Amino acid sequence: MNRITILIASNDETIIESIANILDKEQFRPVYSNKASEALLKILDVNLDLLILDIDLPGMSVLEILPIIKKVNQDMPLVVISSDDSFKTGQEIARLGRSLYLMKPIAIDRLQTFLNYIKPTLSTLK
Repeated sequence: MNRITILIASNDETIIESIANILDKEQFRPVYSNKASEALLKILDVNLDLLILDIDLPGMSVLEILPIIKKVNQDMPLVVISSDDSFKTGQEIARLGRSLYLMKPIAIDRLQTFLNYIKPTLSTLK
């Protein structure tokens, strides 16, 4: 069985650990990053199926990375984690379509529900 490759990018180790703990390792293969530049390189170089990005990555705003993501794969599901609850930020993320916007501290149950929802779609793409 092909595993779903997820990029988890955050400079907060607690967030990374929380997300990693809910992933079924037989179904998901996590790839980690703690800087925007690393995340961007992985988005461009690794065959990813899903992105989980902390908007507060050092070096570049995730909002600056969003247009690149859209050019690389506009259908790629995206989860953005943020402490910014502004309407404008939510709008930017919503433009990508298949996305989830989680406020910090993240609601693990909402993330799990999203993963369960999106998993069948991702599995058929493999």
